[in-house]
Amino acid sequence: MQIRILVDDRVSLRGYLAEHGLSLWIKHKEVNILFDVGQSDVFAKNGAKMGIDLRKADYVVLSHGHYDHCGGLPYFPHGERTIPVFLHEHASVPRYAVQADRTTYREIGIPWKTADLSELNIQMKPTSDCTRLGPGITLYANIRQSLPFENIPNGLYLEDDEGKYADHMRDEQVLVIESEKGLSVFLGCSHPGIISCLRHVQNQYPGIPLYSVVGGMHLGNAGTRRVNETIHLMMEMDIQKIIPLHCTGISAICAMKKKMKDRCKVMCAGETLEL
Repeated sequence: MQIRILVDDRVSLRGYLAEHGLSLWIKHKEVNILFDVGQSDVFAKNGAKMGIDLRKADYVVLSHGHYDHCGGLPYFPHGERTIPVFLHEHASVPRYAVQADRTTYREIGIPWKTADLSELNIQMKPTSDCTRLGPGITLYANIRQSLPFENIPNGLYLEDDEGKYADHMRDEQVLVIESEKGLSVFLGCSHPGIISCLRHVQNQYPGIPLYSVVGGMHLGNAGTRRVNETIHLMMEMDIQKIIPLHCTGISAICAMKKKMKDRCKVMCAGETLEL
C-alpha cells in the first residue's frame, strides 16, 4: 500500500503547498482512492507535482461535511471516466462553528452545491452507516462516543428550519482497508473521538489487528490528560504504524512520537509512505 499526502496543515518540502485540511492518495494493489480533497485546489497542485493523475481515481471518499475536507472537489480534473464520490447522506446540511464571542457563527460546511459540479465527470454516491466500496474496502459512519473523556468539540452546530442545534458528527465516516498484515484505518478528523472510531472498527472485525492508522485525530485543543490517555489506549491496541495529520495538533503529534517512537511517523504534505 502506498499513501501520498496531498494536503496537510504543514509542509516541509520545497515547492509544495499547505493549508488547513486533509487529502490523501491511497494506492492499494490496483485500486486508487482519493480520500478527502482539502479546502481548495491545493490537492490538485500538489498531486500534479507528485506526478499523480487524479483522473485515475477509482473512488473519491469525502470523510465528512466540513469545508476543509470537501471544499476542493470543484477543482477535481475532468476526465473521460465517471468517478464515484462517496459522501454521507447527511453531510450536506448547513454547518456552523461558534465564534470566540459565543454569540456569532461562521459557516464551516460544504462550500459548493451539487449543481456547481455539473461539468465534472463524477457521480455522487450517498452513504449511510456501512458502505462497501470494493473487496476489503469499507466505509463506516454513525460512530458514537464510547469513552467518557472523548466528546464532540463544543461549538459545532447543524441548522434546519427550526434553528441551530448541536452537531454530533454522525456523518463522519472512516475508511478501512483489509490487508495481510491487518486493518489500515483512514480518518478525516475523528470527531467522535479517535479511540471511539478505532473501537468501532475493531467491533466490525473481531480478532483482526489494527495495522496502521492515518489521518486527523482532533487533538489540537485537547488537554494533556486526554492526549496521554489516547496514546495509552492506542499503544494497548498494538498499532504498528501511526501517522497523525491535520487536526491532530503539533503538541499531540510530538507526544505520540515521544511515547510511540518508531511506530509513529511524523509526515506532512508532499510526502509518501509505503506500507
